[in-house]
Amino acid sequence: MEVAASQTLYVNNLNEKVKKDVLKKTLYMLFRQYGKVIEIVACKGISRRGQAFIVFEDVAAATAAMRAKQESMFYDKPLVSSFSF
Repeated sequence: MEVAASQTLYVNNLNEKVKKDVLKKTLYMLFRQYGKVIEIVACKGISRRGQAFIVFEDVAAATAAMRAKQESMFYDKPLVSSFSF
C-alpha cells in the first residue's frame, strides 16, 4: 500500500539507546534544513521505541527531507522514513 504524500514523516529504525530529549533535538537539527519543522513526536514506550513523527509546515518540505535522508546514518543506524497517514 502506497501512502499519499503528507506533511508528516514517520521515521523508524532510530537508535533506542539515545535519550528522548537528545533524539528530538538532533532530529530537529537534521530535518530543519528542508523546511519549517512544526513538531517532533519521539516514541519511547516499549512497543514504539525507535520511532518518531516529524511534522513539517508543508508537503514539499517533508518530501525533500524524506528523499534526502532516506537510509542516511543517524546514531549508527540507517534512517527509514515514509509519509505518515
